Amino acid sequence: YFYFSYYFIKWYWYNNKTDTDTTWAGLVDFLYYFNQTAASPDGVKIFDETANNWFNMDRNMLFLMVEAYLMAGDQFDSGNNYNLYHNHDTSGEVPKEQRLLFYYDIDECLHFNDDGTNEDDTDVIHFYDTDINKYEDYNPITTLLFNSTKYTKIYMQNLAFMLNAIYKSNQAPTERARSIYNFVLPWVAKDRNWQMSTNMTTEKFMASAEQVISYLNVRYEDVMKQVQPY
Repeated sequence: YFYFSYYFIKWYWYNNKTDTDTTWAGLVDFLYYFNQTAASPDGVKIFDETANNWFNMDRNMLFLMVEAYLMAGDQFDSGNNYNLYHNHDTSGEVPKEQRLLFYYDIDECLHFNDDGTNEDDTDVIHFYDTDINKYEDYNPITTLLFNSTKYTKIYMQNLAFMLNAIYKSNQAPTERARSIYNFVLPWVAKDRNWQMSTNMTTEKFMASAEQVISYLNVRYEDVMKQVQPY
């Protein structure tokens, strides 16, 4: 999808630009940088040295950590449900073309099957593996990031820090999830239309909730083993 975006936007900008229009030019340059860098024999070295000029690496890796941890199947990895924010900073403190990733929807998470196995790759790095022969799945940013020893190490160390901080707090995901389920339970019990349309009784709802909580615990243990070597 990055290749499609680059060529479409390049065509659109060159056919619709004005003398004062630099917005599209900046986005074209952004897409061109990652596509050309990924294709270069020295791409990882170039990425290590210059990626932060284009992509807020510290902040954006936080988004990628959450996505991989939750095994979210419909976000940046698949080219869906995210935006790139360009902060036109005039202070000189932020690189001129640096962009920030943010999601506007995050779903299809924790794809566990009924028997406890998982539909997706549970490895928080290989989650972003792509088949370069599958046009719509190719992502030069994650390809470069996880070919980079420098950024892979930062990603895994920060993921470990984040999970330890969250799971050892008073708002651990398992406790937070249980409190949310208990909060909505009275409305679930009263909403007969919802129950009929989803074939979901109150008992089934709470059983499903406890299953999700158990998956969160399984996921935590699994990922902590992955980050330990870093």
